This record gives sequence, C-alpha cells and structure tokens, in this order.
Amino acid sequence: APHGMSLGGGCELSMHADKVVAAAETYIGLVEFGVGVIPGGGGSKEMALRASDTFKKGDVKLNVLQEYFL
Repeated sequence: APHGMSLGGGCELSMHADKVVAAAETYIGLVEFGVGVIPGGGGSKEMALRASDTFKKGDVKLNVLQEYFL
C-alpha cells in the first residue's frame, strides 16, 4: 500500500501488483523518463501495456494523449 511518494522502483512494484490500495495523497511516477533514463524494472513496458488495454483505437481520449505525448 503506497503512501506519500512512490517513485521509480516503488512505482514499478505497484504497476506489477495485481491490486494496489494507495492513499489519496500518494504521488506515483516514473521519474527516470524525466532525466532520459529507461526504467530497468519493466516500468515502461508495463505502462505501455496498461495504456493499450485502457485506450482502444478511435477513443476520443486517445487523441488527446497522442497530441500531448507525441
């Protein structure tokens, strides 16, 4: 159960878990991307898999994400 800041490895552990019960004020993120490093625990792969499961082709929200991140 993450509480407070869960960055880097803590975020990757949370992404690989089947269920996460986080506090409302928890800050979770992969800070490695911000400094140009690829996370070593499979965080980038897991993030891409979860995004592809969440957003399907033609979804309105997907267009906003693509414009923002690409």
